[in-house]
Amino acid sequence: MFSSFSSASGLLSIVLLIVSGLLPPAVGAEDWEHAYVTKVDGVTYVHADVQFYVEPEAVEAGQQVRVNVKVRPPPPASEVFRGIRVRVLYPDGRSEFHGPFNSFPNGSLSYYFTPALNGIYTLQLDFPSQVFANTTLIYVGYRLET
Repeated sequence: MFSSFSSASGLLSIVLLIVSGLLPPAVGAEDWEHAYVTKVDGVTYVHADVQFYVEPEAVEAGQQVRVNVKVRPPPPASEVFRGIRVRVLYPDGRSEFHGPFNSFPNGSLSYYFTPALNGIYTLQLDFPSQVFANTTLIYVGYRLET
């Protein structure tokens, strides 16, 4: 999925590459209804619903935005997702990575970013595979590249 926001009167536009809902949902508990789950040789593979967005969508250079990630279903009790990174592509062609971050136990994380230039930015999420419960529960990773 690709969303873009047009720039008006010198405002900064942020473009997000998002992976979400690429596979059909599984039937189950509320948090699991948006995930596609497969089982192979006693191992459960979860293709999670990953939401990735920025608030507000358009700002001027020097104003903060909040980058949000929400993964459903959340990790097992008292666990977190680890190693989540965001790649920021600047309007001038350079890029940098933010993170790695750990989620909260509910599967979410947020952080603040202050764009330095006006123009269109692209943010890419890197959600690495996560292994839980003595390697019997694996959340399949997502990586978006330009």
